[in-house]
Amino acid sequence: MARLGWLGRIDHFDRWFTHFAKLDCPAASDITRRQLDWSPTEAGLLVDIDQDYYFEG
Repeated sequence: MARLGWLGRIDHFDRWFTHFAKLDCPAASDITRRQLDWSPTEAGLLVDIDQDYYFEG
């Protein structure tokens, strides 16, 4: 990926990832939680991103 540069990366992801991003596939973790008897123990994604350390220089 480092060899592509920004424009190459955009082109690379635009080719295959856009298809998946546009799909109307709602998802939830309740099946995984039930099957694996699992539940998250850490902060959620948005809470984690809001922390000062996430975007440190």
